[in-house]
Amino acid sequence: MSILMKPIHKILVLVLISLLSSGINAQISAPDRFYEELTSYPDGNNDPIFYFEDINSARLIAPTGATYQWFRYSNTSNSFEPLVGENGNTLNSVGEYGYRVQVDNGVGTISDYYCWAFVPMITDASINIELANCNNLRQLASTNFKNLVYFNHKGDNSSIAVDYEFVYNWSSIPVGPIEGIGTQSIEIDAPTEDTEYHISISNKFTPTIEAVEATNDYIAIAVSADFVAISNDPEDNEIKEASAAIDLKLYADVNPDTKEVLSRGHISEYKFTDDDVLIDYAAQIQSHIIKDLGENVILLEVVNLDSGCESVSAPQTFTIKEMVVKVPGAFSPFSSPNQNDEFKVLYRSVAKFNMLIYNRWGRMVYKGTNPAEGWDGRINGRKAEPGVYFYMIEAEGYNKDERTKLEGAVHLIIN
Repeated sequence: MSILMKPIHKILVLVLISLLSSGINAQISAPDRFYEELTSYPDGNNDPIFYFEDINSARLIAPTGATYQWFRYSNTSNSFEPLVGENGNTLNSVGEYGYRVQVDNGVGTISDYYCWAFVPMITDASINIELANCNNLRQLASTNFKNLVYFNHKGDNSSIAVDYEFVYNWSSIPVGPIEGIGTQSIEIDAPTEDTEYHISISNKFTPTIEAVEATNDYIAIAVSADFVAISNDPEDNEIKEASAAIDLKLYADVNPDTKEVLSRGHISEYKFTDDDVLIDYAAQIQSHIIKDLGENVILLEVVNLDSGCESVSAPQTFTIKEMVVKVPGAFSPFSSPNQNDEFKVLYRSVAKFNMLIYNRWGRMVYKGTNPAEGWDGRINGRKAEPGVYFYMIEAEGYNKDERTKLEGAVHLIIN
């Protein structure tokens, strides 16, 4: 008889070991969940959290055992209270609570298992402006969501909120510096054009819990100043230095050559200044002649009168050199073509000019008022005789009292 019992004892021992070992790693399961994670208790002895789309269809299933008793957590008593009549291995009436099931394996071992059940919900998103001035714009993305809280029942019963692990993705129309930024709050340089800002907020439950989105139509208050100066002489398109007055057209809105937008924002006034002297108000395009000797600094200031924002451009410097008139002592108009063919001065920064040339008997043979032009050695279309001629030159510069008077002889040479 004892020999026959030994195999039975072995079988019972094996069954008991199997039951005990299965109970070590056993847990409550939830077949209708869409997401599962562990709690974050400080001691690391965590319970599963089950997330459902519909709590009414949720089920909790206990580990295998002989008898069961289900409990539900009460944050009033900070304890698990028994659910009357819930003695099966499956709990079909589930709410958003913490649960405990006590499982008796029928061989003297009673084990407790715990879990939490929730339905996460995110309703909408919004963008709030925290700071908007002439220099900066700061916006904060927010979302309304159901606050899910569980309790550290294995410790001090302190509350712990579920982290939705929100992911932020910013964009804008037109595309700007916030593109792809992944923080909840963004701060950028104040835009100078109206911009539609967009935020998409996803979460760890996405795609089951869809991302929420929001937009903010921002009306720009900041402005920025920039201009281009183009010479009215098409041969000197963007001249910065000259030996005479510089006749400019100043563009503050659009570069007429490249079509590039220059000053930006809702601009009420344009103020061009030349060495702090106001050129004009209001107009985006100005004509201006620079005459003063030396460096002349032009600035553009733009203002948004509604917001009070203003901006000053980078300075552009234009240089007028002092007047110079130099006279050659000889010329050879008929000897070497294209070389020293005319008697004319070397000059710069000449505002007014008058030159008279006489022969040795005092007869005037040439009169000119343009320093860029000279005498070609002809009198009434005929070649003049070689020899000595006399000139009288008067010139005025662009600065006050800048005058010169030159008299002397010039040799007309024929080789």
